[in-house]
Amino acid sequence: MTASAARPGRSAVAAAIIALTAALVAFDLATSEPINPYAAPPPLAFGSGEAAGTAHCAAPTAKAPE
Repeated sequence: MTASAARPGRSAVAAAIIALTAALVAFDLATSEPINPYAAPPPLAFGSGEAAGTAHCAAPTAKAPE
């Protein structure tokens, strides 16, 4: 018989994932600047006409040569 290595159970893996997620959120909140609610677009206003200004998908599309 060979001895198998101990492996973590489901609850240990779930606890590790929750702890890493909480650490990532805490790091992000600690290092980012606060959001200005008067300058930020509404988070759930899809199709409000306010476009993102820095994303590559917000750039106007180039017309193909004819």
